[in-house]
Amino acid sequence: MTDKWAADVIVEAGRMRGVRPAQIMRRNQKRNPSYARMGVVYVMKEAGYVLADIAETLGMSDHTSALYSLNVAKRLRDEDPEYLAFTDELLAYALSIKPKADAEAA
Repeated sequence: MTDKWAADVIVEAGRMRGVRPAQIMRRNQKRNPSYARMGVVYVMKEAGYVLADIAETLGMSDHTSALYSLNVAKRLRDEDPEYLAFTDELLAYALSIKPKADAEAA
């Protein structure tokens, strides 16, 4: 189940990292799709999604996969200025398109 907001965030992350949204939606060992996928996990968590919903949206096996991706994304934000800029830009985009009712609830 992918709602429109999450789908738009996935498309934007793919555009920013130069990968197709389908690559973000499936597990991949390549650097760009993996970075984009972890960025989407980080942004969805910051926007108020629970780990189970994030895992379901991205086709992960369970919420622990989403938790692992979230922890790696947080570590990368601390260590890599390029990744920090990517996630900050993606988060700003995601919050700008989030419907008002959802934004107030989160």
